[in-house]
Amino acid sequence: MKDHLLIVDDEPDLLHLLKRSLEPELDCKVWTAPSGEAALSTLTSERIDLLMADIKMPGMSGLELLDLVKRQYPDLTVM
Repeated sequence: MKDHLLIVDDEPDLLHLLKRSLEPELDCKVWTAPSGEAALSTLTSERIDLLMADIKMPGMSGLELLDLVKRQYPDLTVM
């Protein structure tokens, strides 16, 4: 079973580039989210093994997302 990576960033071009680069390189499924709120929605519906988040985003920052994720998904690795 492939690992699942969720990348959170408010820059669509960067999300597209990372997904296109990392999926074949790491042989994993890459999910993307343009905001912390969208990331939380993905976490409720998909099995995610690693979350990578931008720190500075409009709305919910990466640090706020980290705080929520650590409370709701304490075993999830976050970068």
